[in-house]
Amino acid sequence: MESPERPVPLAVATARGAGWIVGWRFATRLLGFANMLVLARLLVPGDFGLVAIATSFSQAVDALGEIGVSAALIREAVLDKAMYDTGFTLNALRGVLTALVLVLAAQPVAAFFGDPRLIYIMMALAAAMLLSSLENIGIVEFNRALAFDKEFVLFVVPRIAGIALGMIAAWSLRSYWALVVGILTTKCLRAALSYMMHPYRPSFSLLAWRRMLGFSTWAWVLATTTLVRERIDAFVIGRQLGPAQFGIYSMGWEIGFAASVELVMPLSRALFPSFSSLRNRAENISDAYFRVISAALLVSMPASMGIALVAEPLVRIAFGVRWLPAVPVIQIFALVGILKVIATISGTLLTVYGLQAIQWRIVSVSLIVRLVLMVALVTRFGLLGGALAAATSSILDEIMYLFVTFRRFHVSATTLLYSNWRCLFGVTIMTITVLLTERWCRGADQLPVGSTGMVLEAFVGVVSYATVVLVAWLAAGRPPGAEYYALGVLRAAGRSLLARWKIRL
Repeated sequence: MESPERPVPLAVATARGAGWIVGWRFATRLLGFANMLVLARLLVPGDFGLVAIATSFSQAVDALGEIGVSAALIREAVLDKAMYDTGFTLNALRGVLTALVLVLAAQPVAAFFGDPRLIYIMMALAAAMLLSSLENIGIVEFNRALAFDKEFVLFVVPRIAGIALGMIAAWSLRSYWALVVGILTTKCLRAALSYMMHPYRPSFSLLAWRRMLGFSTWAWVLATTTLVRERIDAFVIGRQLGPAQFGIYSMGWEIGFAASVELVMPLSRALFPSFSSLRNRAENISDAYFRVISAALLVSMPASMGIALVAEPLVRIAFGVRWLPAVPVIQIFALVGILKVIATISGTLLTVYGLQAIQWRIVSVSLIVRLVLMVALVTRFGLLGGALAAATSSILDEIMYLFVTFRRFHVSATTLLYSNWRCLFGVTIMTITVLLTERWCRGADQLPVGSTGMVLEAFVGVVSYATVVLVAWLAAGRPPGAEYYALGVLRAAGRSLLARWKIRL
């Protein structure tokens, strides 16, 4: 049994935290996928596109007030009431300002897109933003203490309620308001639950604003630039092609990046406090970064490639033929998502060390590239042009993150590539195997692959990839690398789970 004074290795801390985050994200994604299946049958693409446009604008406005309060609190070695109350007050002020801007901008935005329905949607989203900003600041302690089991409840329960009410609204209204009902329900219940789960009761105060100023200022600049870059798609595609086409694009984005996002979000949330702990102890962080990247690639590469391979039958079976234009968008974003994991973890590391100025320069370059390409390619190639523009800027962003991180923390790119060649080889064999299986499933008449064929493809892909990687690793003498680190994380997670439930083998 570990001594309480003994520092917890990053792999163990990450496994404990990421395990719970993966759990709640898997649960919410599974619920969201089921929700999407139902809503895609009850609503039309234009409904999704309309809400997506309003949501994109509201999130962009919210980013203008994002000053990284939670990150600033997590980075601090010791916190006091002044810091907590200042964080709560800043969040509340941001919520009020965001809601006010959304209400005032509702009419101009509706006129810009030529759809008056956006006025009422944006007013509803303004209320949602205000509710979200009033969450109990005390729940930051869950992240600092790696108590992600509590965050599991905090995220999943409101999500279940939001989906349930959204489905009921969709069935009865057959309107885009079903999506808005789901958002409002989730935000409201999460704010209420945060006070039920944590005893801290915040007060309005700005006593500690100077202590948060340096980190928070750059966090604000970075968050604003990042959100502007990410929401360019909504304005260009929504304006030039209309809400229906942007709804298809949004669907492609969600599914294409599903594997990478579902992996990178849990890792980032668990790694931030773990990296912060290593930084506060002045320990070498390059080895920890290397191990996490290697373990992440072991999962992200085959998962993203698998989504690209089964995109067409997945969309045809799950969402219907009217969503088939999203297939090439899904495939492009799924392939780009392979590198997204590395870049996001690199960004987490840079943030922990207060290097947001470097991150801002990287994001600014990719923002300019994305805007120029989006305007040029959407006009000429439609949805496919938009996907290519977003993919190109994302790849540029990821390359710059890797270059900076490798130089700043003395991580060898050659070593990283060498340690993951078995993953690349396994993905190559998996791709060939799945394509051959698909060809066999289609038969001579070239009919689309059915649900049975899609399940068979997925099974063959998983088995072939796991077998190739494991055999190659054993043949190489079990060297330290992605497989070694992944097994270490799994063992640590298993020991943690057994200890939690007081189970002995």
